Amino acid sequence: MSDVVVRGSNGSFGQAGGPANAVNSGYAVGAATYGANAYGGNGSGAPGGAATATASAISGAGNARAYALAGGGFGYSGAAGGGVNATAYASGVSATASARVSGGNGGDLYGGVGGAGAAATLANAASGRASGGALRLYQFATGGHGGNGHQGGAGGAAASSLTVNDASASSVTAYVGAYGGYSRGSHGGVAGPGGAGGSALASANISGAHTINARVTAIGGAGGGSSNSLGGGGGATTGSVTATSTTTGGDSVEAYLSLTGGAGGSGGGSAIYSGGSRVGISAGSGAAGVSVSGAAATATEATATGGQARVYAAETGGAGGSGYGSGFAGGAGGAATGATATATAFSAWVRVKETGGAGGAGLGGAAAGAGAASTVNNAVGATVSGGYLRLGEYAYGGAGGSDASGSAQAGGAASATLTANNTVASSVNSYLKAVGGRGGS
Repeated sequence: MSDVVVRGSNGSFGQAGGPANAVNSGYAVGAATYGANAYGGNGSGAPGGAATATASAISGAGNARAYALAGGGFGYSGAAGGGVNATAYASGVSATASARVSGGNGGDLYGGVGGAGAAATLANAASGRASGGALRLYQFATGGHGGNGHQGGAGGAAASSLTVNDASASSVTAYVGAYGGYSRGSHGGVAGPGGAGGSALASANISGAHTINARVTAIGGAGGGSSNSLGGGGGATTGSVTATSTTTGGDSVEAYLSLTGGAGGSGGGSAIYSGGSRVGISAGSGAAGVSVSGAAATATEATATGGQARVYAAETGGAGGSGYGSGFAGGAGGAATGATATATAFSAWVRVKETGGAGGAGLGGAAAGAGAASTVNNAVGATVSGGYLRLGEYAYGGAGGSDASGSAQAGGAASATLTANNTVASSVNSYLKAVGGRGGS
């Protein structure tokens, strides 16, 4: 095993953080493991340093593992975080490659605008080749967090996309994730709005000759709270997953997708001081949670003579932020709509789950936010060639926001509808569940 770690130097007297570039590669007849880790230096009144990690592991007759990790340096005094990049490649009888990046956090700036978190983007950064064994790929991007200030800095966007077509591996497993950075918010008696959360986009298109397992997750960053204004909006979220096998045997295919909208930031609720004495509590409204729509998961093994396709698509709307003070309100929960899951296989188990976001609490006389409704209508479908068929739809309404002053909100309604007609499957089972959101107290 070989591991390389490189750290950029920290800046001083207004200087930016130093960059870091870690490279590690090698060959072994047997097992080969090579890792590269890069961490950008922190800025001093300036942006954080960038970080790049590159790892490659090749095994002649054994298992190969390569991992690359990059973390951007932190900004300081309102400066932006450092950018990131990573690539990992592994080749062997079995092979595992992992690429992970985290954008640098923006710096705090009291009396000004907090620094922006750095974006993190990976596209086909994890790759490899397995000559008869298993191929495993992991690719995750996380946006940097926005800094604190009289106006909160925005969280960094995250994007992770992976396309693989491998006919030599006995199985291909791919995990792909994108996580938007959150904003640390705004503060002070003259505080502006909280910063926006970073967006998250994740997708995978994985194909091979045998077993396929593709899993995708995307979570939008939370908006920052504001001590004296409107909370920041959460990050938008989008994603898709496609898994395809050309097997003519009994191999299985799985496609999993989970999307969660960014939560809205809270508004108000901070103590106000004058002359060293507490004189009140600030007021403000919470931001609405971000709605999520269009999640699409597909699994296909059209020539399989056994095995199964398992498909799951889930959406969760972002929660609304809390509000404080008479005349203000908690944010509404974000909706979850339009998810679909489809399969073509010998047997199939296909599910869709949608959950409305919870409404934000109403505090100090503010009205509470409403929970979002959830409706799942014929969102699943499959074509099977003689095996079983199982279809499931699950709808959950978001919880209504609570309010001690008596204006709590009702939970969101939930509805699930499914129509299926199949004369080829050996058996057909359907599962439906609709649960309304809990009312606020």
